[in-house]
Amino acid sequence: MRLVQKSLAKMPHRMKILCSTDDTNGEYVKFYFELPPGSQGSPLHYHDTKTEIFEVLSGSLEMKVGQKGNIKVLRAGEVLQVPAKGTDSINRDNFNK
Repeated sequence: MRLVQKSLAKMPHRMKILCSTDDTNGEYVKFYFELPPGSQGSPLHYHDTKTEIFEVLSGSLEMKVGQKGNIKVLRAGEVLQVPAKGTDSINRDNFNK
């Protein structure tokens, strides 16, 4: 967890861990992010065994998904699931604040 906290400390967002792997017997981690408009969240990456699920609570979020980097814009209330070994990156677009 220390390595994750160290790398995330350089990013321009606020993050809160809602559930850790300790809370869920290693099944999942649940984060809450606040990402300022126009900023980059996580760079392109993938997870070997875990699915990522993104839900936008307010504003909008630009994501690059898959090997071709298809761009998807999620708006408040929308959800996107990225399967294990699927690549993704997160950027906060400037459509909504």
